[in-house]
Amino acid sequence: MKFKKTIRKLHLWLGLASGIILLIVAVTGCIYVFEEEITSCTQHDFDYVNAQNSSRMSLDVIIDSFKKNHGDNKLLFIKQKESVPNATIVLGDKKTQVAYNPYNGKEVMSLDSKDSFFAIILEIHRTLLLGDIGKNIIGVSTFIFLFMLISGLVLWFPTNFKKLKFYFTVSNKSAKRLNFDLHRIGGFYASFILVFIASTGLFFSYDFVKKAAYAVTNSKPYTKWGPNSGMPKTTETNIAAIYAQIQKEYPNCIESTIYYPKESNGTIRMKLKYAYEYIPKYNTFFVDQFSGKIAQTDLDKNASTAEKVKNSIFGIHTGSIFGISGKIIAFLVVLIAASLPITGFIMWRRKRKAKSKQIKPNAFIYESIVEN
Repeated sequence: MKFKKTIRKLHLWLGLASGIILLIVAVTGCIYVFEEEITSCTQHDFDYVNAQNSSRMSLDVIIDSFKKNHGDNKLLFIKQKESVPNATIVLGDKKTQVAYNPYNGKEVMSLDSKDSFFAIILEIHRTLLLGDIGKNIIGVSTFIFLFMLISGLVLWFPTNFKKLKFYFTVSNKSAKRLNFDLHRIGGFYASFILVFIASTGLFFSYDFVKKAAYAVTNSKPYTKWGPNSGMPKTTETNIAAIYAQIQKEYPNCIESTIYYPKESNGTIRMKLKYAYEYIPKYNTFFVDQFSGKIAQTDLDKNASTAEKVKNSIFGIHTGSIFGISGKIIAFLVVLIAASLPITGFIMWRRKRKAKSKQIKPNAFIYESIVEN
């Protein structure tokens, strides 16, 4: 009983300390779960053009158009959906995404990606709009939340197995009882899935979590970036030609992203995604930005256990690994998580008020005795 009392105190005070952070992260997470479905409706004209029978323009023509019209912006990525013929080709930098018609190479429209609704929601979810400080606050709060889930299960664990119904059903006999049951039983049902969601969230926050996953699965050491490029040269590497050659050797990708290096000596990363059932399949190529030679090739067939885990993390975190049904489950579970700091605070507040009402009469009697 002393153990449970200690756990209860830790559960209470850690919950009060991190509750507002959990609430913010959970609410923004609920909103972001359906980002893909919502943006496909609100940004249809940005994502798609009318299907045409004509051949597609060469990628280098579109790259040249971006550099000509957006020369002040450093090109950081190129996104293509090869499985959707009428999907636009999107090029972008830190602030802007520009969609191009793949048939005529003309600019369709541009979006301010940094200040878009979902970009802000994601930034709040990841950093509270406080940069690295906010990222660490959320990371620490996530560790606390994992403890809260485990300690909550310890506190929930039945002490009287003859009354198991009490531990699994929600009663609405009174507002106080309803609030208590929503916190206790809602938390119990959601905790098993929330452990996976919270743990995968830590994977995004900390490199040491990634390194631990690689070490535990006995995979090759985790590296954040690919190899460096060689010596600079005056002629520019033909990205379109290299991409076309890779597509020829490794066909049938459903979508691809080309990432330009942020560092002066970094490599260009070409990430091709292929059809999959649960675990995403990627072939990744690191291209020397100066020589145009492929410096490193990471094929899905050679992927280690840790790399497969890394590829699945986002799908597990959002529920998308199980399609739309998985997203709905994740949404409902995280909605319960958002309610936990609220119902927990209400329980603490009511208990505190009840204690203060018990203390006040004694204080009055004590003051009367002193005065007389």
